[in-house]
Amino acid sequence: MVEPVELHGMDFSVYVRIARLALAEKGVGYRLAALNPFAEDPPDPNRSLHPFGKMPVFMHGKTRIIETQAIIRYVDEAFDGPPLQPSVALEGARQNQIIGICDSYLYKALVWGLFVEVLRKPFEGGETDPAVVEASLKTTDTAFSVIESLLAGDGSDGVALAELYLVPILDYGLRVPAAAALVPAYPRLRAVWGRMRERSSVKDTEPAEFISNLPPHTLF
Repeated sequence: MVEPVELHGMDFSVYVRIARLALAEKGVGYRLAALNPFAEDPPDPNRSLHPFGKMPVFMHGKTRIIETQAIIRYVDEAFDGPPLQPSVALEGARQNQIIGICDSYLYKALVWGLFVEVLRKPFEGGETDPAVVEASLKTTDTAFSVIESLLAGDGSDGVALAELYLVPILDYGLRVPAAAALVPAYPRLRAVWGRMRERSSVKDTEPAEFISNLPPHTLF
């Protein structure tokens, strides 16, 4: 008997989308179950699935996994399909560095410091903080520079977890013109974005309702 696979979260979440991309690239069927940790009145009853009240939560039968890095590595290793992690140790280390940079620096700067600050805040009636934008651009540029150097050593011919990690972050952040303007200086990063955005897994996991009021990408 095949154990059911469920992913709990909202489709607009960067980290939920990363997990969905991994599942799609491995060809794993799953059910996306709503879990909105931002809901307050009333709170989402499924918030208790995550001990810190976040998303995503991955369920494989009775197995529950939190933390996106753990989820996508489990998906790659537990299911058949094309491998998403390099077999060479150094290439794996480069990939893990990219993922760590996304978690520690790029997500906060590019999504919260630029996308949310420049696009979402004004849309919701708030004001952009120029100091936050300036600092976030500097951090984003540094992250892009380091990621560019790490992509140089990626010998994988297929899709790697690091690329799946990057795509949802870039998809939001590169809608900000100042962020998109940084990318031409990093041709390997630009190539990853151009190649990945055409994959069916990326198109099929677009949060259509959430992005309907956002400006389109200007960088291709």
